[in-house]
Amino acid sequence: MIPRATHLYCFFHRNGGHDNERVEWLLGILEQTHKEQQEYQRNQRRRHQGQGLLLRDRSTMDKISITNTSRSNNRPSTTAVINVTQGFEPIPLWQLTLQGYVEIGMGLPGFLPYMASLTRLTINQVSDSNFSMSELLETCTQLEHFYIELLWTVNLVGPWLPSRIPSNINNNGSSDGDSLRLSQLPPFPLKSLKLIHVQLPQPCLEMFLASTPRLRELKIVLRDHIPTDENDLKRLCQHLQSLPRLNLESFHFSVQAEAHHQTCDDYANMMAFCPRSTDWTVQGSHLSFDTSRLIVDNGNRITTLEVLGQTSFLHDLLCQLPHLLSVKATGSNIPYQYLNIYSS
Repeated sequence: MIPRATHLYCFFHRNGGHDNERVEWLLGILEQTHKEQQEYQRNQRRRHQGQGLLLRDRSTMDKISITNTSRSNNRPSTTAVINVTQGFEPIPLWQLTLQGYVEIGMGLPGFLPYMASLTRLTINQVSDSNFSMSELLETCTQLEHFYIELLWTVNLVGPWLPSRIPSNINNNGSSDGDSLRLSQLPPFPLKSLKLIHVQLPQPCLEMFLASTPRLRELKIVLRDHIPTDENDLKRLCQHLQSLPRLNLESFHFSVQAEAHHQTCDDYANMMAFCPRSTDWTVQGSHLSFDTSRLIVDNGNRITTLEVLGQTSFLHDLLCQLPHLLSVKATGSNIPYQYLNIYSS
């Protein structure tokens, strides 16, 4: 391991053992990284404290001489004018990426002591999972980017913020009538939240968003439609509009299920909520002629496009969006003869 490494990437192969073995291996890696960081910091402190003792052993006249000659070019490069011990800043683990065949949820409690310093967490998992958002959010309070995408489904069980739930909030995160008054609580520094192929209680999501005034990117893709009014785009938009401090630059909310189809009006509502957004995400299976036309009509400002799943409209979109700088469409294919989208 590299003691000053700030980004740890772990890939779990399909034949790499059982979930318990993978979780134990990951826990060992995180613990080892944490211990090496602590050992490195202790060594740095000892070294800098030793340098500080050398400076303090000098006479007062020597210190004045060092200060007066600090402007000259012949000052020794090892001379320290500032207190190096006070200026030492440890470098903890900032970014963690977990990808492949591992059930992260089952090992989360053991991981948390080594994740408190994270500012970016990416989980790209293959297997189904239950994930305790409350444990994660209560520990990783410095997260700025949180990204989950699963091949199958992850259930983000509630409540997400149990320590912030007023007495009038039930276990599902919904209110019995009074206002949540979360504006008085310390906000989360989150800037980007992407939850792809998840199940979640929308009241928990709404309550959490009230505590993220710095959020600029919000992408939610539900795997299965829950046959209630809990997951509703219109209600979510109304809730987002009621948060005056929230200023989203990119917004997407959809449900990937055969029984649920995102309409052109749904995408129009999302565009209306972020009228200046240059970054758009669409469900490939929801791309009808009208929806494609809506995107093309706003093509002068769309520079980043992500298509989830498969669509037959991808080639047409690429030909009619002249300002695109970035395209992600891993679930769609384009015939080789259509790759030159600028040909006549």
